[in-house]
Amino acid sequence: MADRKLRERETDPNAQVASVMDFTLTGANGDPLKLSSLRGKIIIFDFWATWCGPCRAQHPLYQQVLSRFEDNSGVLFLSISTDEEHALVDSFLKEHHWTNPVYFDDGLARMLRITSIPTTIIVNKRGEISSRMNGFNPDRFVDLLTERIQQAMKD
Repeated sequence: MADRKLRERETDPNAQVASVMDFTLTGANGDPLKLSSLRGKIIIFDFWATWCGPCRAQHPLYQQVLSRFEDNSGVLFLSISTDEEHALVDSFLKEHHWTNPVYFDDGLARMLRITSIPTTIIVNKRGEISSRMNGFNPDRFVDLLTERIQQAMKD
């Protein structure tokens, strides 16, 4: 048992991580993304799953917000799949024509204490969580997320 845990720590880049910005995510395309390379940027994490109806309903609204900030290189949107079965995600992305990069949570959801989805988290330029939105509010999502990103830009 102790040997297995040691092996897991040796192969898991996030085994000893204590900060969000020290995490390494794996893209659906297989490429790693070290969040430390994004220091100084505002990061919007969108936690979702293929089986989550509200997540799918929220996605077009999330895209609206993304388009408002697409010319701002200081704001980065990361779509984080919480699906355990990674193969499902690839076929889902193709079937639903999602074109933005998607990453697997790789333990980030656990670290951030995500207990329900969809959940949107904004990390400010200093790597601190500045906002958290749990659940889906279709009437206010676009305006609320936009306001919170703009506030993070001022901080």
